[in-house]
Amino acid sequence: MLNKIKNTPSLNGFNVLLVDDVNINLVLGKRLLTKLGVSVDTADSGAQCLLKMKLDKYHLILLDIQMEPMTGLETMAEIRKQPRWDQVSIVAVSSSLTEEIIKQCRAFSVTQFLKRPFLKSDLNTIVASLTSH
Repeated sequence: MLNKIKNTPSLNGFNVLLVDDVNINLVLGKRLLTKLGVSVDTADSGAQCLLKMKLDKYHLILLDIQMEPMTGLETMAEIRKQPRWDQVSIVAVSSSLTEEIIKQCRAFSVTQFLKRPFLKSDLNTIVASLTSH
């Protein structure tokens, strides 16, 4: 699916799931992503993220690491248990990305990290990197 997207000039059809337990982060993140031309859905918990993933197909998940009660790391672990979600790219989002958090995220095939507060240009770089392969 990503190959199909990279050959088209728009990002129409590129689906992003933004997961955060803080509503203002969801509102601002969705606004920035929408300006990039991607389709954005939101979830306010790890459990809601998993439910939405069962109902729709996402190319990218922007996942807050410090959610409660199900943390971002626990959510990643559940996502990676499902073979059908192997190709979904996960970007770990946090206001404090320590070496330990980065190491833990990499265990779940997370290769990109986004430190909050982030800008539209930060999101653009991530989306562009995923659609240019």
